[in-house]
Amino acid sequence: MNEASQQNLEAESLLTSAEVAKLLQVDATSIINWSKKGYLQYYRTPGGHRRIRAADVVAFLKQRGMPIPPTLTGLDERRLLVVERDPKELKVVRKVFEDYAQNMKATYTQSIVQALLDIGTVKPHLVLLDSSIDDVFEMTSELKKRGIDVMLMVNEGQQKDFEKRATEAGATGVLARPLHAGPVLNQLGLVERA
Repeated sequence: MNEASQQNLEAESLLTSAEVAKLLQVDATSIINWSKKGYLQYYRTPGGHRRIRAADVVAFLKQRGMPIPPTLTGLDERRLLVVERDPKELKVVRKVFEDYAQNMKATYTQSIVQALLDIGTVKPHLVLLDSSIDDVFEMTSELKKRGIDVMLMVNEGQQKDFEKRATEAGATGVLARPLHAGPVLNQLGLVERA
């Protein structure tokens, strides 16, 4: 792993035992021992070599209270993209999620074009789409094909009208305004604060 690739690690990046050892500043035999003991999850290539997901390295470090190297920082962070055309509603949605900033990275936009750019750069785990967006069902379907979960935001009372079409398009849910954080946090695998 060269310096350039270290800067571009993603949660699903596969690392060798030697690469993990270099990141953690330990000997490669420590990585092998930790994986043999089940402390560090790994996979075997068809040739029998160990590969360790970058996200599993972060989980291992967190479980043991060890410092996370800068290269691995943020790999376990959940990412949310909110696309809301109405500026007032966007402000409300920001307020709903502001208390969860330490658990996830939320990106907000009113522009469909900016949303498409953000999908490529932010790589969200979940996209919240304003149901008034033109071609919202087609967009939902295309995002789902690319492995991105989508939830649609609708005005109160419209939920039933949208649920069937949204489900057919691949949406994981339809949320009525005013929006509540719970279903979104649940979808992201985060726990809502009491």
